[in-house]
Amino acid sequence: MASRRAEFIAARDLTPMWAEFEAAKAEWAVEQEAAKAADRERKSQRALKKREARHRKKEEDASVAAERSAEIQARWGVADKARKENDSAWPACPSGDNIFGIKAIKVLKQLGAYADAEKAKQSVGIRPGKGKMRNRRYINRKGPLIVYGTEGSKIVKAFRNLPGVDVANVERLNLLDLAPGGHLGRFVIWTESAFKKLDEVYGSFEASSSKKKGFVLPRPKMTNADLGRLINSDEVQSVVKPINKEVKRREARKNPLKNAAAVLKLNPYFGTARRMAVLAEAARVKARKEKINSKRTKLSAEEASKIKAAGKAWYQTMISDSDYTEFDVFSKWLGVSQ
Repeated sequence: MASRRAEFIAARDLTPMWAEFEAAKAEWAVEQEAAKAADRERKSQRALKKREARHRKKEEDASVAAERSAEIQARWGVADKARKENDSAWPACPSGDNIFGIKAIKVLKQLGAYADAEKAKQSVGIRPGKGKMRNRRYINRKGPLIVYGTEGSKIVKAFRNLPGVDVANVERLNLLDLAPGGHLGRFVIWTESAFKKLDEVYGSFEASSSKKKGFVLPRPKMTNADLGRLINSDEVQSVVKPINKEVKRREARKNPLKNAAAVLKLNPYFGTARRMAVLAEAARVKARKEKINSKRTKLSAEEASKIKAAGKAWYQTMISDSDYTEFDVFSKWLGVSQ
């Protein structure tokens, strides 16, 4: 087919025209592909903006909870020591991102987080169900999360081989890492560089973010997240009401039409009237039986023998009347004429 087309073009000297047609066709194909690519990009950006708007607040809430939540301080052994020393602040965070090799384990032990890493390591097990045949064979618990701020630092390679310990860049925090399973309060270890970049990435209550356009850090409802400390403070306890230890239980209401004890409270004579009614019914039944028995007279032996003889005679008559030899007599007795 291609050879016949070439012969046709050469015979009629249509080569320049055909070349222009091929060039226009190629240009049109490029324009169509560019339009499709632009359409795909527009749709993906629209979906991306929706997802960002949906997850941005959750991510920031998880980040704030990981930084400031008193619940986390009360949960981990690192904060127990600080709480015993009457210090509500965290211990000093790692000063740099140049941790490499076995220094990672030493840092975790210094911060009191190595027990959580060991717990995550010992929790490795086989996934139940079909997932273990679909490249998801093993599962384990989550350990500490290390947040660093220097791109390309050695801290990533130092911690990545510890089971359960995750590493995240402060500029690319993931909601699934900060709040795995949708539960706030993961043990997060922040490096010094990550803390310094927080205001730059997420901004503050006074200044907006320099890297996230149009993003404003959500202000928390409570300036102090330690709710137990607030409730037990002298300022709050001095104005709240004391605990009411004398609790009055309300008695359950009972229906007097169905409950005998309830109707006795309303009418003490109810028991006597009920007992009199029962005795009267028993006397009535007894009197009726006596009256019926009095009307039942017993037959004498002579009367009983007469009744028995009459029954036997009737039976014999019936047998004789049903005999076929006396059919005429029987038909006459019935009043049937042949």
